[in-house]
Amino acid sequence: MNKYDINKAYFEVMSTIQQIKDAGIKVEMSSNESPNKDGDRLLPELWKHVTFYPMTNLQKDLIYQHSTRLSEMGILFDTGQGFGSIDWEIDWSLRIEKDPDYINDSIEAKKLIKDIAFEHFPLPNVH
Repeated sequence: MNKYDINKAYFEVMSTIQQIKDAGIKVEMSSNESPNKDGDRLLPELWKHVTFYPMTNLQKDLIYQHSTRLSEMGILFDTGQGFGSIDWEIDWSLRIEKDPDYINDSIEAKKLIKDIAFEHFPLPNVH
């Protein structure tokens, strides 16, 4: 992996985040700091912590569809979910994976997490 590739992946992720915003999903983004600084990874000044606040299951599905599409492209990064939000860590964990088996395992893990999260972390009540 070289800096050109990781920067292309970063801009693909940022474009995806904008598409999610454009779909009407609330997104908060802040700078992210971490002690991990690997020279072959994304520059620390570009790191972001992104939180999505889906209000419907359709919005949750849309976020997962985008996440899966990025994974299918080999663009992987740390994610999390709970209590009405979905988090993406665009930081040192952003990488380009070329091993198709690893990519498929990652996609299967995202699907499993999505199914568990839908069951155990309901959407917030909005009145």
